Amino acid sequence: MPPLLLSRTSHFPLKPEAECIPLLHKCSDVEELKQVHARMIKTGLILDAIPASRLLAALCADSNSGSMTYALMVFERIQNPNTFMWNTMIRALSSGNNPEEAILLYCQMLYNAVPHNSYTFPFLLKACANLPSAAEETQQIHCRIIKTGYAMEVCTTNSLLHVYAKSGSIHSASQLFDSIPCRDMVSWNSMINGYAKSGKIKMARELFDQMDDKNIISWTTMITGYVENRHFKEALELFRKMQVMDIEPDTVALAGVLTACAHLGALDQGRWIHTYVLVGLFLSDMRNIQGFHLQVWIPQNSV
Repeated sequence: MPPLLLSRTSHFPLKPEAECIPLLHKCSDVEELKQVHARMIKTGLILDAIPASRLLAALCADSNSGSMTYALMVFERIQNPNTFMWNTMIRALSSGNNPEEAILLYCQMLYNAVPHNSYTFPFLLKACANLPSAAEETQQIHCRIIKTGYAMEVCTTNSLLHVYAKSGSIHSASQLFDSIPCRDMVSWNSMINGYAKSGKIKMARELFDQMDDKNIISWTTMITGYVENRHFKEALELFRKMQVMDIEPDTVALAGVLTACAHLGALDQGRWIHTYVLVGLFLSDMRNIQGFHLQVWIPQNSV
C-alpha cells in the first residue's frame, strides 16, 4: 500500500483547489490519484469542471490499464462533462488496446449533443488509424467534419488524410488532398506516403518533385517508398541527390538505403554508409539499422 499523499488526521488550511490540483502532478500511480479523487469528492471540488478535467487528464496519462478503467468510472459519474473531458477520454481510448471504444464514446458524445472543438476529430481519427479496418467509420466521420464546419481545419484535414492514406483508400485521400486550399508539409508527406504504400510509386515521385520545400520526412518517405516497392536503384539515386544537396539523412533513410545496397550489391555505397554511421552521427540509434549492416556485410565477408 503506497503512503498516503493526504493524511487522514491532517488539517487542510488551504482551499481545496490549491491543495488537490498540485497533488495531481505529483501522483506516481492510480492509487495515489484515487486518494486525491476522494478528497475532491469530500470537498465538493469534483463538481468543478476544471479540477475534474485535470483529474481525468492525470488518470488518462497513466499507462496503467487500471487508471483507464478508473478514468472511465470517474467520467461516467460527472454530470454534463464538457468538451475537454470528452476529448480527453476519446484521445486516451484511441491510443489504447481497443481503439474502437473511442468511436463508441464519440457516438455517446453525439447523442448528448456535446459541442466539438478543433481537437475532437484529430483524436477520433487516431482511433480509426489504429484499427485494422475502419473505412466506413472514417467516411462517416468525414461527413461529420463537413457538417460541423471543420473541413478547413488544417489539423483535422491532415488527420483525415493520414487515415485515408494509411488504410489504402487512396482515391479518397487524393480527392481530399486536391481539395485542401493551403497544404502544409504534413499534407504533402501523408499523400506521398499513401501513394507509395498503395504501389503508385510514380505518382508519389511526381508529388515529391512538386514540393517547393521538403523536410527530412519527405526524403525519407520517398526513399523508403522506393525500397518497399523494390525500386532499389531509384532509392540510391535519390539518396545521392540528398548528399549533393547536403541534406543529412536520418536512420530510417539509411536503413532503406542499406537494404537497396544489399539487393544491388552496391558495396562502395554500402561501405560509405557504414563509415558514416561509425563516425558517430547515428551511434545513439544504431539499433534501427544494425540488422541492415549484417544483411549487407555478412554475406560478403563470409565468401
